[in-house]
Amino acid sequence: MDFSSRPSESITEHNKAIHRCGEQWTGALQLLQETERRRFRRDVVTCNSALGTLEKACQWQRAVQAVADIRKHRLERNLVTFSTMVSSHRGRGSWPDAVLLLCDIESCQLEVNSVTCNAVVAVLERTSQWSRAVSLLYTMQATRTQATIVTLNSLISSFGRAAESSKALLMTQSICKLHLQPTIVTYSSAVSACEAASDWKTGLEMLNAAHREWLQLNVILYSATISACGKSAMWLHALQLLREMEVISLEPNTITYSSASTACERAAQWQRALLLLDEMERIQVVPDVIVYNATISACEKVGHWRMALYLMSDAFSRKQLLPNTVTYNAVLAAYEKSSRWKTSTWHLNQMKQQQLQLDVITYNSVISACEKNSEWQYAVYMLHQLCTVHLDPSLITYNACISACEKGEEWQLALELLKEVELGRLQADIITYNSTISACQKAAQWQLALALLDQLTFLHVRQDVITHNSTMSACERAAQWQQSMALLSNTWRLAGRNDEISFNVAITACWTAIAAVQKSIGPT
Repeated sequence: MDFSSRPSESITEHNKAIHRCGEQWTGALQLLQETERRRFRRDVVTCNSALGTLEKACQWQRAVQAVADIRKHRLERNLVTFSTMVSSHRGRGSWPDAVLLLCDIESCQLEVNSVTCNAVVAVLERTSQWSRAVSLLYTMQATRTQATIVTLNSLISSFGRAAESSKALLMTQSICKLHLQPTIVTYSSAVSACEAASDWKTGLEMLNAAHREWLQLNVILYSATISACGKSAMWLHALQLLREMEVISLEPNTITYSSASTACERAAQWQRALLLLDEMERIQVVPDVIVYNATISACEKVGHWRMALYLMSDAFSRKQLLPNTVTYNAVLAAYEKSSRWKTSTWHLNQMKQQQLQLDVITYNSVISACEKNSEWQYAVYMLHQLCTVHLDPSLITYNACISACEKGEEWQLALELLKEVELGRLQADIITYNSTISACQKAAQWQLALALLDQLTFLHVRQDVITHNSTMSACERAAQWQQSMALLSNTWRLAGRNDEISFNVAITACWTAIAAVQKSIGPT
C-alpha cells in the first residue's frame, strides 16, 4: 500500500497517518519522507510516531537511524521519545546504549519516570543483566521513581534467565510490601525462574500462591511448573499437575506434554511416556520432536531399543517430523545398552547423510557399543574420527576405548590411550586405570601393572578392590607370588576390603609357585 499517495495538508494530519500505520513501518517511512518533500516542519510527535512504528515492527536498526535523524535535525525529544528509543535497544540486545539514554534524559532536563525505567529494565532482562536491573531498582527507590508491577515482573524474569530461583521468590514475596498486586505474569516469571534452576518445590509454591490470589491461571504457568518438576524427575507431580489442568478446564498444549514427557524420561518411566504420547493423539494435540525424543530416551534408559526404533520410525514416517541429533543420540544409547554395535554404526552413517551435527555423545554411544562387543579396532577408529571432526573426546570416550583395548588384549594401545589422557586436559579416574591395569594383567605385564598402581597412589586416586585384584592377577600370571601376597596384605588397607577373587588369586599364585618348585627338583 502506497501511503505517500494520500496527501495531507498539515504536519498534524501526517502525524496521525504515521500513528495509524501500526506495524506497517514501510508506510510510516514513506509518510516521513513526504514530510521532508513537502517541507513540513517535523515535531516531536512526528518522530515519536515513526519510532513507535519501527519499534513495534522490530525494525531495530532503522529505529537507530531514526534516532540519528532526530539528533541531526536537533528536534525536541520528550520522555515518549526516550522510552521508545530504549525499547528499540531491547531488540538489538544493546543494554549499555539503553542505560546511557537515562543519562541523556537528565541532560535534556527531563524527569525520568516509571515508563522509561521499565523500558530499561526490560532491556536488561532480555540481555540477562539481572544485577544491573536490581541496581536500577535501587536507583528508582532513591529518586522516588515509583516502581510498578511491570518493573518487578521484568526483574523476576531476569532472575529466571539466570536461574536465580531464590531471588525470584524473594522479589515475588516483596511485591505486597511495595503495595503492588502480583499478576499472572508475576507468577509465570517466578515459576520460569524455578524451572531454569530445576527448583520444583519453589515452583509448586508459586503455583499455589497464584491459586490463593484467585488469579486466572493459564497454560503457560502450568507448563512451566510441570517443566520444573520434570527437570528434577518428579514425574508424579508433573502428571498430577497435568490432571489438575483438566479439572480447571485448561487445555494442555504441545509444550505442556513435552514437559510432562521429559519428567517421565528423567525418571525412566517409559510406559507413562508412551501413555502421554497416546493421550496426545486421542485429544488431537500434535506431538513435536521434543515429545518423541523424551519418549525414545525413556525407552533407552530401560534398554527397550526395539520400542525406541519403532518410535523414531513412527515420528519420521507417519508424523513426518525431522529427526535431530538428540533423537539419534537417544536411539544410539539404546543400541549401546543392548550391545548392537553394527546397528549403531549404521545410524551414525545415517546422521552423516542427513547432515546432522554429530557430537561427543553420539560418538561415545557408538564407541561404548563397540567396547561391549570387544570391537577395539572400530572403537579406536571412532576415536580418531571424533578428533578429525574437531570434537574434544571426553573421559567417557577414552574409558570406553581403553576398555575395548583391554577386552581385545591390546595392552600397548591401552597404555598409549592412557598417556593421551594424561597429556591432555582430562583427569584420569579409577575406571581409566582399572581398564589399563586389566589390559596389562591379561598380558602378564606385572611390572607395568605395579607401576600404574604406584601412580594411582602418587596421584591420590582412590583405589578399589578391582584395582588390586587386577594387579595381583598380573603378578600371578608372571609367577610373582611374593608380589601377589604383598598386594593381598595391602588391599584391605588401601582399597577398604578383600573379596573372594583376591584370595583366589593369591592362592593360585602360591600353588603355581609350589608347582614350579616341585617341577624344578623333580620327582622324589
